[in-house]
Amino acid sequence: MLKILKYILLSISLILSLLALTEYLLWLNHSKKEINIFVMDKTVRDLNCDNHRSLFEVINNCRITKHDGSNYDFRNDYFGFFPLKPLSKRIYEIKRILLEQIDSLSDEYDALYYADTYGVYFSEWYKGFRASTVNSFIEGGLTQNDFLFVKSMKDKRKLVILEYNTLGSPTSELIKYKTEKLLGIHTTGWIGKYVNNLDSSANNELPNSIINNYFNKNYRKWPFKGPGIVLTNNIYVIVLQKDIHLLSEKPLINSCNFLQEHYHLPESTVYLNWFEIVNVEDTNNILANYTLNLTATGDSLIHSYGLSSFFPAIISCHRNGLNMYYFAGDFANNPVNVIDIKLMYIQKSINLFKFDESKLFFQNFYSPLLENILDEYSKTFK
Repeated sequence: MLKILKYILLSISLILSLLALTEYLLWLNHSKKEINIFVMDKTVRDLNCDNHRSLFEVINNCRITKHDGSNYDFRNDYFGFFPLKPLSKRIYEIKRILLEQIDSLSDEYDALYYADTYGVYFSEWYKGFRASTVNSFIEGGLTQNDFLFVKSMKDKRKLVILEYNTLGSPTSELIKYKTEKLLGIHTTGWIGKYVNNLDSSANNELPNSIINNYFNKNYRKWPFKGPGIVLTNNIYVIVLQKDIHLLSEKPLINSCNFLQEHYHLPESTVYLNWFEIVNVEDTNNILANYTLNLTATGDSLIHSYGLSSFFPAIISCHRNGLNMYYFAGDFANNPVNVIDIKLMYIQKSINLFKFDESKLFFQNFYSPLLENILDEYSKTFK
């Protein structure tokens, strides 16, 4: 019996190895595309670069190269905050956009992707730092030069992709307003996230500031346990619990017909990361929506705060030759494998044996979404 089991396991291992080798050879034979992509990430606290690493995974898997033919490196080919070795010395560099560079950069780059602008704060970078007043940031927020660069890229009909928190704190109200007008959206200030365990003693998914905010306004209580969704606008905190407020606790992204038919994205995708609630000037620009599956009690609760269970996840603008997207979620922050195996065509089959929904979001939704956007865009300047 043991010999048969070993034979079966060995056979499965050999088949998977052959499939991996075949897919790697197919990947090597896949034609390269030259797209000079500007990536901004101001929230890089270590060398893992979690907030943009999966973005570079997609870029390299698509065989997209820089104009000099070299591959993209997630540790070097971005603007923003750069931790330096050794990390124990807490030294860093910052690569910003200078005013005099804006025109030349928008000529040099074919596309831009702002992955994260929340920034790095003193208390997060210098361990043991205790701020006597409001904790300030070392680097963060969308600046005037960032706005002018985005506008210049838009004016030159380049691909523009902005993501969750680009317009959140610590971006100033003036820059936020100007960028919202540029994109045709309005941020409400509300953000949210699925939480596997709401128990504050076991929770490591929510910032303490959110729990403390609720705690201080509700008779010093945080009486929640089990899975749920937390919504906050830095003033109020709404906690949606399974069975009380939620029929199913996990948020979904529902794709429009275009994404399903042309990008082959699933009709519905579980999404577990941070999202934000935005309003859109033209609802025709909405490509996907978030859905919270609420009970009557939950629906009544969020409506009392002026919120809905249905709000935009992906907004696009393709009028007059524009190629602009806003992802109202932390889409680029995904777990990716340390070893980069190029499995372009059998990923979906492999996913049948995986149950990590955060990885499934990357493989089934974010990766094909971005791959199709880049592939479609690359054809416009051949």
